[in-house]
Parts: sequence; structure tokens; C-alpha cells
Amino acid sequence: MDASTALSVIALCISLGSLIATGLLLARQVRMMRHANELPFLVSLTNEWRSHEFQRAQYYVLQAVGKEYPAGSGFAVSNLPDDARTNVSSVISFYTILGAHLTFGLVDEDIIMSLFGYIADQSLITLEHLILEERKLRHEPWARYAILFEDLISRFRNWTHPVKTKRLPTTLNDLDLNAASVVREPRSFFLAIQKMVSKYKRNPSHESAAQENGDLTQ
Repeated sequence: MDASTALSVIALCISLGSLIATGLLLARQVRMMRHANELPFLVSLTNEWRSHEFQRAQYYVLQAVGKEYPAGSGFAVSNLPDDARTNVSSVISFYTILGAHLTFGLVDEDIIMSLFGYIADQSLITLEHLILEERKLRHEPWARYAILFEDLISRFRNWTHPVKTKRLPTTLNDLDLNAASVVREPRSFFLAIQKMVSKYKRNPSHESAAQENGDLTQ
């Protein structure tokens, strides 16, 4: 390879490197602009979620509506009594709007799932029979009532939870198991318990530490 060919190769490599660097910087700027656009929406969203009216509606949905109007009672959302309908509609509308923003890619999915995924899922579990009755009542073959709420929960249940979170050093976290793993692998669960008991028998200092932090382990 002569000198001119070598210089051409070097120049080509430099050009490719510059192109890649420019692409990476552009992608980063796009992400930053997206997050900047998301901020006003997230602020508005959290303000509404923390409001007294919405918290009252959310509490009613989670704690009362399933007992007052259980599945099989024949009630749909629109034929609930006024107060109950107002609370239920408020919760459904909130999570429907949230689902719409996710569907059209206007907000970061990880942020929404981390903040609202679990409580939205619990809300749908409580409201599912009312929503299904409402769909029967409306007879809308071209659309389904609260479909974007349903889409939100579908995303949450398939979410892989990539967000890294830190955990408190309590005795419960030593197991590092959840209900699904207990059902799936009961033998591993009991072996983990035995391991934890042996660990604390060998090191009594854990017991005193747990007593001092009783508010975290109770």
C-alpha cells in the first residue's frame, strides 16, 4: 500500500468516525428534547394525581366500589349512582389519557410504569366488570370503552422493569423472592428460608439490628 492509498484510508476512517459521532450526538439531543417536552406533562400529571379530588376517587375505586357494586350486580359505569359514577369516571379518564400518551409515544414508558403502573393495574382489576358491562351497554363495534386504559395495563403486565432501584437492607429483602417465584419454585423458596434462618443463627447481631429497625421489617 502506497502513501496516497494509506492517507485515503485514514481520511475515510476519520470521516466515518465523525459521521458516527454526529449521529450519536443527534440521538442524544433528540432524547434530551423529548424529556424536556415530557416535563410539563409529568408535572401536570402528578399534580392532578395528588389532588384531593382524584385521591378521593382513587381511594373509592380501590376500597369501596367493588363491595358496593360487585361483579354480577348488572351495573355499568354509566348507570352507577352520581357520586360513584363521578369517582369511577375520574379514575378511568385519568388512566385512559395516560394510556393515550403512551400509545402515541409522547411520554417515556419506564417513567409512567414506575410511577403509575401498579396502582393503575389494581384499579383495572377492581373496575373490569363495570367496564365490560359499559361496553355491552354502548354497543360500539368500532370502538371499545376505556381501550387505552386496557392498553396501559397490558403494557404494564408485559413491562420488563429495566429501571434500577435500591432496596433497604431488611430481613425480607434477604429472600429476594416474590409471590410468582414461590408458586413456580416452592422448593427454592423453602431452601431460601432455611438459608436465611441459618445465617441469622450464626450472626445474632442481625437480630438486634432488626429490632432497632423494627419499623422497616414489621
